Amino acid sequence: MRADSLVLPNCDLDSGKVTKAAEYSLTDDTYAKLLAQLSERKFDQTSPQLRANILGFYGDLSAPIETKKDQGQWQSVLTSLDQLRLVTPAPVIASVPH
Repeated sequence: MRADSLVLPNCDLDSGKVTKAAEYSLTDDTYAKLLAQLSERKFDQTSPQLRANILGFYGDLSAPIETKKDQGQWQSVLTSLDQLRLVTPAPVIASVPH
C-alpha cells in the first residue's frame, strides 16, 4: 500500500468469479445505489474503469436482477444507465503527495 501498488481483483470474494448481476441480491442493490449516487453528480468523477465496470455489470438486462422487483428503482437504474452510456468519462489524474 505504501508504494501505491495495491491491486485488488474485482471479483466475488466467495467464489473468485467476476461479479455479475443477478448472482447476489446485495450486489444488485449496491450497484443500483452506486449508480444512483454517481447519477446525482452527473457522473462528474466517474473514471473510465468504473464506467466500464458498471456497464459490464448491467450487460445482460434480461437477467433476474434483484432491483427489478421495485419498478421505481429499476426505472431509475435504466435511466441512469442511459445517461452513463452518453457520458465521456473524465480522465484519471494521478495525485502527487506533497
